[in-house]
Amino acid sequence: MVFCNNCRKGLEDSDIFCPYCGSSKDARVEQTRLHNNPNSTDIVYHEDNTTNNEILKKDIQIIISTSHPDLSIISASNYFNQNTFVIVGEVLNKGRKEIPFVQVIGTYYNDSRKVIGTSGTYTNPPAIPPSETVPFKLIVYPDDIVSFDFFKSYKLIVSSS
Repeated sequence: MVFCNNCRKGLEDSDIFCPYCGSSKDARVEQTRLHNNPNSTDIVYHEDNTTNNEILKKDIQIIISTSHPDLSIISASNYFNQNTFVIVGEVLNKGRKEIPFVQVIGTYYNDSRKVIGTSGTYTNPPAIPPSETVPFKLIVYPDDIVSFDFFKSYKLIVSSS
């Protein structure tokens, strides 16, 4: 599935511009299953990201996982915003009970798959009712990571305390 990087709405593969916000096809995010494990519930996304002045252009890989059987990250995308890297998405409660204090944790890697930083955020609201979806926004500041220059991939894990 393909998503608009600006408004996060679904796009057809043939769309050149987003029919919702008008962004160009360069602002698309592609979602595919992990190639090495077709049975995996992890999802890998690939996208080109640019800063507002288009100096920084990268291919960033996203791996999504869960440490709670009833929680699932159903969408995630990212963009650079001035001096920060922003990850937005949605978490689904697949269970029959409300899950409190739902947290999304990001671990950031360089091209050698070495950890270069971590950060976390709570969903908004932090408790998710059964069968409901809530958004999250994880902002990665320069102090959270060794350097954006070495930033090649990240893993998102959703959990509850």
